[in-house]
Amino acid sequence: MARERFRFKALEVYQSALRFFGWSVTVVGRLPASRHYLGDQFARASLSIVLNIAEGSGLWRLGNKRKHYEYARGSTFEVAATLDALRAIGAVSEEEFDRWEAELAGIGAMLTRLVQRYERTPADHTRPAQGDGARGPPPWPPAPGP
Repeated sequence: MARERFRFKALEVYQSALRFFGWSVTVVGRLPASRHYLGDQFARASLSIVLNIAEGSGLWRLGNKRKHYEYARGSTFEVAATLDALRAIGAVSEEEFDRWEAELAGIGAMLTRLVQRYERTPADHTRPAQGDGARGPPPWPPAPGP
């Protein structure tokens, strides 16, 4: 297996969010032109989850990582509400709804854990982060030299 060039690609939450986004694009393609506004919102919010996970995993400061995981989590709730709207107008079947809402709930739970992992005191938010499954910078402060 080839080595990942970007560590966020190996994160389970990223993979799950990417699958959800792929499905969201399929749903948008089935919507009539009169529902363009709903499809656009659904696809953009779904993509926002993916992008904020990727961006957050690449940041080193605790507060910045947490902020992006919070944005992704917020988008998860936005997508859940949009999914409800799509079900209400019959754009997704009950079977699709159940499957993808469960996937979305899993994404939300993983993001909640990431947000909690980086919940620190205000002074900690300027320190480099350690440990979301991606290797960060060297430990801070650096070990004294020889």
